[in-house]
Amino acid sequence: MHERNRISRRGLLTGSAAAIGAGWGASLLATRTARAEVGEAKNLIIVNTVGGWDTTYAIDPKPGEADIDGPDDGTVREVGGIPILDAASRPAVTTFFEDFASITTVVNGLQTSSISHTSGYRRIMTGTTSTDAPDIGTIAAVEHGNDLAAPYLVLGTVSFSGPYAASVTRTGNLNQINTLMAPEFGFPLEDGSLGFERFVMTPDEQDAVGDYVRARAAAGRQRWHGQGRNATRGADFESALGRAQALVDIGTFGELDYAQSFGLQVDLAIRSLQLGTSAACQIELSGWDTHVGNAEQAFYWQELFSQLHRLVTGLEDEGLLEDTVIAVVSEMGRTPKLNGDAGKDHWPVTSAMLIGTHIGGGRVLGATNGQLGGRNVDLSTGAVDGGGSPLRHGNFAAGVLEQVGVDPTGYLGSSTPLRGF
Repeated sequence: MHERNRISRRGLLTGSAAAIGAGWGASLLATRTARAEVGEAKNLIIVNTVGGWDTTYAIDPKPGEADIDGPDDGTVREVGGIPILDAASRPAVTTFFEDFASITTVVNGLQTSSISHTSGYRRIMTGTTSTDAPDIGTIAAVEHGNDLAAPYLVLGTVSFSGPYAASVTRTGNLNQINTLMAPEFGFPLEDGSLGFERFVMTPDEQDAVGDYVRARAAAGRQRWHGQGRNATRGADFESALGRAQALVDIGTFGELDYAQSFGLQVDLAIRSLQLGTSAACQIELSGWDTHVGNAEQAFYWQELFSQLHRLVTGLEDEGLLEDTVIAVVSEMGRTPKLNGDAGKDHWPVTSAMLIGTHIGGGRVLGATNGQLGGRNVDLSTGAVDGGGSPLRHGNFAAGVLEQVGVDPTGYLGSSTPLRGF
């Protein structure tokens, strides 16, 4: 695998440096018992489609079903062993599977038992209903890259750090990362324009401030942090101080509203893995909550698969694809039938995709019925089995962890991993 960057000394910059997610801290790492290896360690990129996708537009086609209002265009076509809806309004879907079906597995009928955005994402990403559990990106980072500069780089808004806050680097969605990387452009002037009138420290001044803050943090820990929650929060803060510079090393970009650019998040995720700055990244495409005008889903499916193609191609070009797993998820699906506004509402059954060169691609695990309900499966294979088990969020999360070389038992001991990838 590629060599990874370690934390550089020049670790503290001015203003809104990359915020490390709130939580309990890294002290638990020292108390974890040894874990069995499960396969080879892999990087993990989580692609979130925020708002709830209507999978009948692409990866769970249902044309002709009396109880399902699907899109009015497209025909079912099997591409590389995966049935998709091939439509002129979203050609990127077909192109992606023509090129990468062999390394892609689709998971249908995935049950979250939730129609709340936050709850649905918590379940699909952590495999639990707990508000204190880490998500699969955090777990992968803790297990495989906790000594890296930004173990879990969250470029979007959806992530759950649980007790491992110091391993999660949240760039924020209000341009904190841009201010960190180019502070002369990150501050608006009084007239609303951007310029160079704000004070920007020299490297020597940054080092001096960093040394001062670290010394204050150490002194404070001895005086008032004490034990328990204060101690772990103090340890989190000290651990976070050295990680901001790693984000500067990822690269530069011009547009300030980067969090709204899915394509730019794709580029930054590739760059972060290429530099060895992170072991896991989270990126997202929002806008899928189509309560009004569900036909807008066509646009988002086109954008998603256009950028997924760029992501896979970019990883391949950088020699990273064999070392990386991509998990594409959404917190929920859409109802089978349209509402009065020609939209669709929240639905507790969804789909997911797993992409990687060691993934047994060209297959679909799980399924939905003619009312978009999840069907039972044999969890050891993912095959539909009327006498099997419901396919739940915990099974999926545990299965993903195994695919990135993490034994899920210590995190999701009661959940049987979905296998068959």
